[in-house]
Amino acid sequence: PYQGLTPSLVLQRLQARLAPPPTVALAVDGDRIVANGEASAAWLQKARGIQGSLPSGTPPLDLAAVRDLDDGELGRLRRDIESQAVLFDVAEVIPTGAFDATLDRVATAISRLSELSARLGVVPRVTITGHSDSTGRSSANLSVSVARAEVVRALLIKRGVGPETVTVRGAGPLEPLNREESEAERSLNRRVSFRVAIDE
Repeated sequence: PYQGLTPSLVLQRLQARLAPPPTVALAVDGDRIVANGEASAAWLQKARGIQGSLPSGTPPLDLAAVRDLDDGELGRLRRDIESQAVLFDVAEVIPTGAFDATLDRVATAISRLSELSARLGVVPRVTITGHSDSTGRSSANLSVSVARAEVVRALLIKRGVGPETVTVRGAGPLEPLNREESEAERSLNRRVSFRVAIDE
């Protein structure tokens, strides 16, 4: 056969094109290339695109043994962190003591996420977003929302979260949970929310 299509040469080319994360191993298995391990949904999508574009006669790329990172504990931790919220009183930037347990739970989950990510060779990024209701001036609401996120970041770091893991942003009133037709709905918009991303 044409030397350029031998499994060992195709493996070398696929290693370069796929740039697998440390959690994925590629190997020759008979007349095919097999991938094993865990990877992000984004990497799996890229790999499937390359898999489908291999020329005719090329040893096939088998991705069946690669699990999506989001299906395991990493995904459970991400969902747990993102399901949490810390609420605030009007114009306040410090949460009430009622949210100490929430902050403890988030800090524990982020620390566990960081430990697991280090073992898997990926990097977690947690974005803390401060929000406000729509009453008052937009510039003041934006400042309050940033301050809320900064305070929550400091409280998480105090609970042992690595500062390199958490970043902040302020959304002001631009990303409401509710339409604010009542004070109860408005109060749910005065919050801090969490978003987790995994970088390879």
